[in-house]
Amino acid sequence: MMSDTLNRIMESGYPQGSGPQAKYVFSCPTCGAQVISQNSYGAAASSGTLQNILSTGAQQGLSRLLWRIPIIGSVLASVLGGLVSTHLGQRQAQNMQQQQDGARRQAFDEVRSRFAPCTTCGALTCASCSDDGLCRACAEKAKGGTQDAGAPKDPTKMWD
Repeated sequence: MMSDTLNRIMESGYPQGSGPQAKYVFSCPTCGAQVISQNSYGAAASSGTLQNILSTGAQQGLSRLLWRIPIIGSVLASVLGGLVSTHLGQRQAQNMQQQQDGARRQAFDEVRSRFAPCTTCGALTCASCSDDGLCRACAEKAKGGTQDAGAPKDPTKMWD
């Protein structure tokens, strides 16, 4: 099971470029740096395309039959055509979304190793945010600095 941070990183992924195959870009949650997959991912022509062609052919055949019914045939054919087209459009959109989600998961599996947890607090960072296995905040603390370097160390000596 993936952590919430890993899920956020995966969800930040988007295809770079257009076309059926694309590299995916993921963002570091700490610094926003982009990590790009080396390989291209995408959905090749699927069986959904064949199903759409067959469904369209069936729709045309049924429509031709309905047109032969006097008076109401043309109305029935039009209504049927609209319903089938709407259903096919929704199904095609769902298929495309599922294919894109699958490609994003594959690309994330490739780049997942480029995000490492901090050895102290467990925050996930990219290589540019990590300093010997520590995130920026933990590395600063380890060096003796504080989060707010401008704040006085002793609150009773604010003006010194």
